[in-house]
Amino acid sequence: MITKRALYHLHKYCGLVAAVFILIQAASGVLLLFQDTPGRGLDTKQPLSQTTHGAAADTVRLRRLQAVLAAAHPNATLRRLDFPSQADAPYLAHLTDPDGSTRYVALDPASAEILRDGSIWRFPAIALLRLHDQMLTGRPGTAAIVLVGLTILVLTLAGLAHWWPRPGRWRQSLTIQRGQPARMILRQGHRILGAVAAVVIAISALTGLTLAVPMVLAAPSPSPTAPLATMSDWDGALTLARARFPGHAVRDLRSQGATLLGVYLRAPEYGPLAVHQVTIDLISGHETLSVPADRNTDAWVIALPIHTGGIAGATGLGLALFAGLSLAMLAITGPAMWLHLALVKARNRRRRLAGAPSPVTAIPKVRS
Repeated sequence: MITKRALYHLHKYCGLVAAVFILIQAASGVLLLFQDTPGRGLDTKQPLSQTTHGAAADTVRLRRLQAVLAAAHPNATLRRLDFPSQADAPYLAHLTDPDGSTRYVALDPASAEILRDGSIWRFPAIALLRLHDQMLTGRPGTAAIVLVGLTILVLTLAGLAHWWPRPGRWRQSLTIQRGQPARMILRQGHRILGAVAAVVIAISALTGLTLAVPMVLAAPSPSPTAPLATMSDWDGALTLARARFPGHAVRDLRSQGATLLGVYLRAPEYGPLAVHQVTIDLISGHETLSVPADRNTDAWVIALPIHTGGIAGATGLGLALFAGLSLAMLAITGPAMWLHLALVKARNRRRRLAGAPSPVTAIPKVRS
């Protein structure tokens, strides 16, 4: 059986090693809850209706968007095109320049005029998303995030097991004792916050791992090869996909190599992020894959609404916000307690070397 002392040291050293990374994850996650980014996957506003954004309008706009992009960046390749989730939102094109760098272009939904064009740093919300899910370094960053998620689970379980009170002492273990020194109040607050938020933090970590692990293990997606100046039009493929699932708004189009195009159509009746998926061969013009929303088991479709709280509306958003803020506070207060104690010990050591009496520095044991 693991002793309380072993649990304490496991919690302490894991927290100290990972504190900065946990704080980055928590802070970026909280900020993303209030951002509207295509990758975040939580469409909080009213989606476009089919009467104003139907199949015919989609096809016409797509042709215009392709023409504008081809004129601006003829040698770039179009990897993905995100459709707006509400009437005033822009389209967002994900391009790869000839030198391999990624470019984003935001286009007006009515005129197809370019609103913003540039690297990820021209799009702060996307940069924040890439910080949260990739540490801005692609797959290696996602692998690091997997380690951070596992560390958060270890910290949560070890901290909860160390805090767990004996029968009859639950109320005392959840109360900050008045009249204590500041360091003791900080310690008690850290323990209580960790215990109260343990469940939502664990859920956030588990769903985050569910999203990150497949991203690390998945084979690299094939890159499109045809530049915008010569690429085949996507409007025919879009028409086929819309006919397969009529009445559903388009979420995004994704190039799957030289000849395949994935079309994702919103299916909110099955869940916040549920989508019908259709893959079209651009050469033959035939459908090669069709996955209805009720059979789509992609990790981001299932786990992301739980991770962001979107599955439970305002209540879920509040719980996700509480988890993120609590995790950030724990990542700050934990190292702060360790730093304070380290400074006190260093000061006492200097006093002993100087021959001066040292004050009592032992931290009183808090009974659980």
